Amino acid sequence: DNSGQCKLEFEVSEFFMFGSPLALVLAYRKISSSGEKAIIQRPLVNQVYNLFHPTDPVAARLEPLISARCSLLPPVNVARYQKYPLGNGQPYHL
Repeated sequence: DNSGQCKLEFEVSEFFMFGSPLALVLAYRKISSSGEKAIIQRPLVNQVYNLFHPTDPVAARLEPLISARCSLLPPVNVARYQKYPLGNGQPYHL
């Protein structure tokens, strides 16, 4: 029965999440279920980008749920747009 599953008609290589509650939903599923359903499978994409503000109450890190080794890696801070608006790594003001 695949009634609860959706499949896209195309391949997804990069998946961007912005303030997504997916990590909290998956963590809840993991602790509330038992057996094989508690295993969170690796996403079927090449790269996942999980961008969120550290004070966002519904967003969290997804990586440690997929691989315990990822919990040892710190999150990466992304520089603000106002600091590098040209996208070349150089500040606008010289």
